[in-house]
Amino acid sequence: MSEVYAIINLEKYAGMLRSKAAASISKSSNEDLNDFVTIQQTAGMILEHSIGKDEDGRPLLDDGSHAELFKSIRQRIFNSGLSKLAAKDIVECAWDDEKNDMIFWTN
Repeated sequence: MSEVYAIINLEKYAGMLRSKAAASISKSSNEDLNDFVTIQQTAGMILEHSIGKDEDGRPLLDDGSHAELFKSIRQRIFNSGLSKLAAKDIVECAWDDEKNDMIFWTN
């Protein structure tokens, strides 16, 4: 059984986790992370992935829920980046009915 951790400072943890997720995608990005996912959105994702709350009402995570949370935050940042590239006409995108997902390509 894995350890269970209580998040004492939700906003600080959200900021740290968001930064780590962004760094796992690009080490050199200088864009404002709030343009991709806000601290409040990240905090909401933490609460969604928590496995419960402790006696003080703090969200709890274990290794598995933390890994899924990190993956979700990273995916949100990545998808936001793709949307920004599509809005700037750097990449094209369309819905693929067979894949039931968005597809992206460059010209």
